[in-house]
Amino acid sequence: MAADQTGNDCLLAGAREGGSPDPVLEEHVVQEYLENWGISSLDTWDILVFLCRHRTSLASDDHIARLLGYPAKVTGEVLDRLESRGLIRCSHPVRGVRLVQFACSGAVLKRLAEQRSGRLLVAKTLLAKPAPANHTEEGARNGGERSQCA
Repeated sequence: MAADQTGNDCLLAGAREGGSPDPVLEEHVVQEYLENWGISSLDTWDILVFLCRHRTSLASDDHIARLLGYPAKVTGEVLDRLESRGLIRCSHPVRGVRLVQFACSGAVLKRLAEQRSGRLLVAKTLLAKPAPANHTEEGARNGGERSQCA
């Protein structure tokens, strides 16, 4: 397995010592990645995976919301939160449309999203703890710090 180039090598190296065939698919490793990325709900996960797969999108919050089945307001809040954490870059909206670019390599994210066992583990981890009542509280709780992404 190639080393992760984005600063999260310590998580992968620590997990390798446990002897698991794929250290990223261990529950404690997934939980650490989700916390590092600031993901605490399935809507945030879904939007981040969508942006990772599409890399660059020229769309409105409403359009992305309709594609993924979430309310436009929730999608806009998630996009703003992901941008503040450094996971995506967004242009200023012009007539409601903005350019959204995935800002990370996304290697670990892709591995989790592409494997059924990874998706199930992410869902289990996110559903095990209640999402914040107000997603905007999450940024304050994390101090608005930027995430290292993998």
